[in-house]
Amino acid sequence: MQLSREDLLAAYQRMCTIRAFEEAVQEEFAQG
Repeated sequence: MQLSREDLLAAYQRMCTIRAFEEAVQEEFAQG
């Protein structure tokens, strides 16, 4: 499967967004 540069960038941005969301949720949960 060959992905274009645009596809890779979009996937990377989505991954970073999800990662930031997960970290924010974890912090909120830790604070109660």
